[in-house]
Amino acid sequence: NPLVHIRIDEAPVLWISYPPFVELIGKYYGEQMVIFDSVDDAVEDFAHWETGLQGLLTKADLVLTASQPLFEKYRTLHKNTHLCRNGVDYEHFRKPRDLPDELKTIKRPIIGYHGALAPWLEWPLIDGLAKNNPDFSFVFVGPPYEMSNFPKNHNIHYFGYKSYEELPSYIQGFDVGIIPFRITEMTVHSNPIKMYEYLACGIPVISTPLPEAEYCGPVITARTVSEFSARLVQLIKEDSHAHKNSRVTFAKENSWQVRAQYINRLVTSFLKTKG
Repeated sequence: NPLVHIRIDEAPVLWISYPPFVELIGKYYGEQMVIFDSVDDAVEDFAHWETGLQGLLTKADLVLTASQPLFEKYRTLHKNTHLCRNGVDYEHFRKPRDLPDELKTIKRPIIGYHGALAPWLEWPLIDGLAKNNPDFSFVFVGPPYEMSNFPKNHNIHYFGYKSYEELPSYIQGFDVGIIPFRITEMTVHSNPIKMYEYLACGIPVISTPLPEAEYCGPVITARTVSEFSARLVQLIKEDSHAHKNSRVTFAKENSWQVRAQYINRLVTSFLKTKG
């Protein structure tokens, strides 16, 4: 029983983002409400999430969806479905940090990515960008996920996993942050948290044309190597304090604190209706 070492003075709200955990409902917690937080679609790399999904939709009192495509999918399956996009720990990423020693020797401009080095990245695009832009440095911060071979070029640098505490110092050292995701059934339902983290650090962001990236005002999208390269040059050349301030403001308006306030209103409203 996971509650053995946790003191709870009132019936909790049970929050589930991993559908197979549907089996926990009604078992340990004596919950007064169940939230299903749909953060990604149950396809491709997350296909195993399908287990328990229907049962969770049946038992959930509130469904939150992290992207518009997820909202469109679940709004017809659950009457109390709401769009609640991902956000950012604004203060954590906004606070100025010292440049990591690893980045001090890297030639600028630095085009950076943080996150899993996974099959859902468009690796041919990344390889093409590095070869097409020999004067740019491409930095990848994050652990490999179900992959062992990666593009190699003189201007590609892999720095591996960095702790959450270290992460802002690396992002703040980027000149542009990229989200080079493949366009697949899985990624079109995603709302990358790194998008908001880049913006909180004030850096320009360019992504492949994910629906949620195209919604995000400060983010530029491109598809091919030539389009991506042109956008990178444009973003670096035309960057300004005004653009930086616009990105930072957008991130602040999409902080986890703002998201929590919205969710709290939804939860409070439901519990009042429940009586």
